[in-house]
Amino acid sequence: MTAALSSAQGFLPPQPAPTAAASALGANIGMMLIFGLIVSVITAVVARPLFTKLAQKYAPDAFQFKTEIESVGPVKEYDLNTTPNFGLSVLT
Repeated sequence: MTAALSSAQGFLPPQPAPTAAASALGANIGMMLIFGLIVSVITAVVARPLFTKLAQKYAPDAFQFKTEIESVGPVKEYDLNTTPNFGLSVLT
């Protein structure tokens, strides 16, 4: 998801950088949107497995399930019957 959001931020208008580049070069925003979408999809598809392999190499602990994290505390199981209903959650 990070790869998709990052590539969309960098390649697709109306973000500031692609819009400024399009106006400076006199490019058609519609064509830039189409080409940016193509480039961002390819970037996301290629970057996801490469980033995952790189991250597993440098931070293997991040890919292991932990039942307790020192800074957060133990993982709790919640019973849906004791949680507030949807209407109350939306209201607050």
